[in-house]
Amino acid sequence: MTDIRDNILTAYRGLTDGPGRFVNLTDLRAALAPYDYNRGVLDDVLIAVHVDQHVNLVPRADNLSVTDADRQAAVWCGGEYKHRLSADWRN
Repeated sequence: MTDIRDNILTAYRGLTDGPGRFVNLTDLRAALAPYDYNRGVLDDVLIAVHVDQHVNLVPRADNLSVTDADRQAAVWCGGEYKHRLSADWRN
């Protein structure tokens, strides 16, 4: 699981220009696609690092802006679908 966590952070860093900025899970999943992670395993790790407060998962604020791709990439966590992720690079 540590390798997946490290790869999530590496992918996140490649998608944003600074810590704490949000990226879409659609983009994060695309960046992680070369690793060919099982969807359930990746979702479990995303939820675990969220619960451990290493990343922040949030839903899109405006439901009207949620695309089909956003829905497919979302993670079910805390009773709602989360579409975006942010992380602190310093962790």
